[in-house]
Amino acid sequence: MNIPSLNKETIDAILSGELPDDTVNALVLQSLGFRYDKAHQTWDPSEADPAWQGEGIPHVIKNRPDSVKLTRSIAPENKQLLKEVLGFAGYKIHELTPQKTRRATAANWLLGVLLAQGETSQSDFMGCEGQLQGTVEKDLDMKRDHQQGKQCQPEPGPSPHSQAG
Repeated sequence: MNIPSLNKETIDAILSGELPDDTVNALVLQSLGFRYDKAHQTWDPSEADPAWQGEGIPHVIKNRPDSVKLTRSIAPENKQLLKEVLGFAGYKIHELTPQKTRRATAANWLLGVLLAQGETSQSDFMGCEGQLQGTVEKDLDMKRDHQQGKQCQPEPGPSPHSQAG
């Protein structure tokens, strides 16, 4: 099983539907401490979070109870990370499906894991003048009124108003 790295592009791909459900679930399992045994093509729960051991291997996209359990495990301060960090406004009413809702839950939970690792911060997800970076904004028609974005400096080089000599 080829599991992508957990980064902004991966979160974007989850929300846009580019990653298969099994890959999204594998990212969650890996982040919960499950280890994939390539030789047996199974998940080993021995090092997983104790709250997730003993009930079989969860599938947070295909299985509603697993998705509910994941939702309940999100710390209150992290419940709105997709909105607060990525500006994700959710899906349009005609787009709502249980699968998309569960993918958004997984993406939000994984974003919390990514930020908790300390290798990235909320500001890493923002570009100049608070504009969102990446494909999520384009693919999902997201809008974000970000008031604490990075202040970007103009690129060095000739001014667009300068004349070539």
